[in-house]
Amino acid sequence: MRKVLCLLGVLWAGVISAAVFERFLDPNVPRDRAILGYLQLEKEGKATSNDLAELAVLLVEKGFPQDGETYLRKALKLDKKNVQARYRLGLVLQRLGRDGAAAREYKKVIKARPGFAEAQFMLGLALERSGHRRAAIKAYAKAYKHNPALADAAKNPLVLDSKLQTQAQLLRYRREVA
Repeated sequence: MRKVLCLLGVLWAGVISAAVFERFLDPNVPRDRAILGYLQLEKEGKATSNDLAELAVLLVEKGFPQDGETYLRKALKLDKKNVQARYRLGLVLQRLGRDGAAAREYKKVIKARPGFAEAQFMLGLALERSGHRRAAIKAYAKAYKHNPALADAAKNPLVLDSKLQTQAQLLRYRREVA
């Protein structure tokens, strides 16, 4: 009985959630019009993995990160190899404070695209926030190897959120010079 009630609660929450963000959409606003267009594609069963990923980004920008996560997961169900959707899912999870889950998504992205420096940097940030200092330092060093500009706060303000930048730069230096 409890399982049935729990399942009904989850289903009801999903219905309410979908209805919530749709109430805030105005067809006269270009971004909202785009969201409505993607929703229509999904209702017709014509939405691609990239369409759902774009819808998710628009929802996150509109202030609905949980709904964005839902649509990114739907995008990945359609195409498990959609690296951009997986990277964006990591960003959304990190925004929601779920750094461990975000780190798992970033690792999958890096496995598919080893030179993806931004994913490597965000992995470092997620690992640092999760308390995995050594792994974070290694991830930062790899990110800077592929894209040194990520270490520049003028180009990547997220560097300022990290307390491990000196150690990451030292590790990078040791690997490249020594």
